[in-house]
Amino acid sequence: MRNKYNKNLILTLSLVVLFIFVSGFLIVKSPDSYGKSPLASSEENISQKLVLGETFEMNYSQEEEYKKKEEARQEENSKKKEEEPPKAEERYEESQKLREEQNQNGETDNNDATDKKEDATKPSPDESQNNGTKPEDNQDSADASPIDNDDPNYDRNPAERPIVKTSIKNNEKVSGNLYKFTVETTDYKGKWLSGFYTNVYVNGKRVYPEERDKIVEYRLDEKDLVNGANTIDVVGKDENGNIKKLRYTIHVNLDADKVVAGYVTVTARADSIGLGKLFTRSVKMFKDESPAFVVKRAFEESGYEVLYVKNTKYGFYIKGIRRSGLKNGWHFSPAVEKRLKDYYGDEALYQKSTKPGDLNTLKEFDFKGTSGWMFYSNGTMANYGLSGFPLSPGDRISIVFSLDFGKEYQHYNGSDGWTDVAFPIE
Repeated sequence: MRNKYNKNLILTLSLVVLFIFVSGFLIVKSPDSYGKSPLASSEENISQKLVLGETFEMNYSQEEEYKKKEEARQEENSKKKEEEPPKAEERYEESQKLREEQNQNGETDNNDATDKKEDATKPSPDESQNNGTKPEDNQDSADASPIDNDDPNYDRNPAERPIVKTSIKNNEKVSGNLYKFTVETTDYKGKWLSGFYTNVYVNGKRVYPEERDKIVEYRLDEKDLVNGANTIDVVGKDENGNIKKLRYTIHVNLDADKVVAGYVTVTARADSIGLGKLFTRSVKMFKDESPAFVVKRAFEESGYEVLYVKNTKYGFYIKGIRRSGLKNGWHFSPAVEKRLKDYYGDEALYQKSTKPGDLNTLKEFDFKGTSGWMFYSNGTMANYGLSGFPLSPGDRISIVFSLDFGKEYQHYNGSDGWTDVAFPIE
């Protein structure tokens, strides 16, 4: 019985193996008779259908052709990317580097420092003023003549060039060695662009502006100007690299007397260390003169040397003043002393940190890490640097030495002022 069962099992297994072998052979020999795979008919090209269309089917030759076209498209896009103009951030960084390089002389006036790098768009002062440009190309500043179009991006999108407006009058006559003008640049849609998008060259040398409340202002002096004809080239760029170029000529008589615009009153105080008012002086203000020149002259005429960074035309900052025995007799009032002891929190640290140091100078960080020189215009704490704020005849300027950002003086514009002190500013 057992042998019969084994024979039947072996026979059954043999039939199963034979059936599988025959079925496989028939499938390989005649695959069309069994139809297409459900996967092949529905989802095989699902990614291609999503991208190229629901009914798309790609054979080998079509796939090869598609790959070649895709490679050509990517290569073309790569070339376009390489040809794109620098982004706004890159132009900003370049402008910052140029400014830093021109101001490496520290506390001294470095107006005569020259650029160590030349901007790629720098125009030559000898270029022709008339290049056949249509009148409408210059309609935003009718008195100026466009510079030669030597930049490959200049004619890329003529209708989308930025709009550049200036206060310069072409062929203007200037008496003396001071000249001030403003530049306003917008894209063709009217969007305002900061001074970083505009380069200005005077007689081929780049100059830099002060900027406040969307006013970009340039001030020139005898280090920029020459007797006779002077060329001012203005090159505006928008965020997409479109360019507008303008050229002006002004005629300067350096030997002529500077025009006096009026007088301003300058006061300096150091009440925080018990020295009170250092001086009050009425000084001349010349037409187009930087406020920094006026303040610097007031200190010098009063017997003080001004220690400052950058120059008097832009970025001017008083770091300190010097005079023999300047700090003699210094002291803290009881209210100031209490504030400082509370700040340092330790008597030994207070004594160490508030040592006067050099008695001939009064500079930032003396007595306290937040100390320095602050200034007020007509009784209001100024929001701009000394070379950037507007100054008119009759104005009052107060320069005060503060231990904590002006908090111990009247008219401090914050809510954390030292109300128990409140020193005067004039």
